[in-house]
Amino acid sequence: MAHFAHINPVTNIVDQVTVIERAVIEQAGGWLVNGVKRPLSEWRQTSYNSSKGVYRGTSKESGSIEDVKARNRRNFAGIGYEYHPADDMFTPPKPFISWSLDKAKGLYVAPTPKPTLERGDSAAWSEKIQDWVITRKVITE
Repeated sequence: MAHFAHINPVTNIVDQVTVIERAVIEQAGGWLVNGVKRPLSEWRQTSYNSSKGVYRGTSKESGSIEDVKARNRRNFAGIGYEYHPADDMFTPPKPFISWSLDKAKGLYVAPTPKPTLERGDSAAWSEKIQDWVITRKVITE
């Protein structure tokens, strides 16, 4: 069994992730999404062992071409993730307009690095000022 993501052919957004044998999808010539048969070309295998461009699986897993491709798709696909056909990868939704794609990790990154925080502090991105806003928490011990 393997995980497969259905990709909307118009938007390239994942709208379903399911566990199924590849042979079942191939034999049926596709699979149902919301009651509509979607062709095999709209499905991509994804690996739950892939995250941030790193594959953390075991050597016991299949070494088929599709398994290898799934491992290299940067992230395990989730509903709402985007599929980038040119790079054959899945990315989470872009959080802010100003953020850019780090193709090696398959993640969006802020224009400025997140600051190092002290214990209890938190940081949130402000699109308005294009920088991180730090909230200091008073720690009493």
